[in-house]
Amino acid sequence: MKNGAISHGTTSASDARVPRLRGNHAFVLVAACLVACSSQGGLGTSGEVHESDSMESTGSTSEGLSTLTRSESIALAEQWVTAKLQYCQAANGARDYDSACSSICHRTSNADWDPYRSDCSGFVSWAWELPAPGRVTSEFAPFDTTVSTAIKCTDMKPGDAANLNAGGHIVLFKNWITAGSKAVFIEEPGCSSATPYAHEFTSDVTCSGNDVDIAYEGETFTAIRYIHITDDPPSPSGDADAGDGNTTPGRPGKASNGSSSDDDAGVTNDPPLGDMPADSGGCNTSPAPARGSSVASLLAFAALVLVRRRRRVR
Repeated sequence: MKNGAISHGTTSASDARVPRLRGNHAFVLVAACLVACSSQGGLGTSGEVHESDSMESTGSTSEGLSTLTRSESIALAEQWVTAKLQYCQAANGARDYDSACSSICHRTSNADWDPYRSDCSGFVSWAWELPAPGRVTSEFAPFDTTVSTAIKCTDMKPGDAANLNAGGHIVLFKNWITAGSKAVFIEEPGCSSATPYAHEFTSDVTCSGNDVDIAYEGETFTAIRYIHITDDPPSPSGDADAGDGNTTPGRPGKASNGSSSDDDAGVTNDPPLGDMPADSGGCNTSPAPARGSSVASLLAFAALVLVRRRRRVR
């Protein structure tokens, strides 16, 4: 034979080592290969599964993204704060691969937010009306500028965000207490936190260009802005709802049962992100495996069994 082709006539001893695959046998093997190949994109650079099997990257395109005002963004975020929506690295009811969390995500149900991961990046994705299940931290500025861009720390306004420079965590900016030095943020902190749900915290900050050191987190973040967020129009009194960064917006957001609340505002006694176990990470940076990777493994195993059985028959 030439180039390993399978002869359809007589076979030599060396050829016998290459099994002939016909009919269902060949179909199963090809199907296994196709499914296995299509599932590889959801692995991190080390090959480790980082997040839920229901979590897929939102994608790299900015087409079809919503435009929303700052008060709308904060109102959406406050819905999760009001619900104390439990942290999950998966959509509601899906498998959660974060070892610090339950194996299945069980949290307060809402038809609008159920498809979203309720981790830190899923939370910001929800607040910015990005498509479910949400982006991961590496898909926000400064790492990816498709839907967001880095800004000066002192320019942060309600609805902006701060993405950890080292990767793995992101928080939403609510408002300044003292411009440039003290602010309120909203986050999903992780299952290992004493408050493993969406909550607000107040922290001293130090600004330096795009960098914002958040004392509460004990880390340096990059101030970022959603490219389709807009300042609120002036109210009849001439003041913007949330454009100056020092007022609390109250306009309802996407979910019909959501409402703004100042519960948990100013909380400063929760453990910082740095106290969480390394394996939980607060939020992860890599998209999870696409569905079908386990199916691929089963199909590949089935194909191997068929091949070995064929050899025994021969």
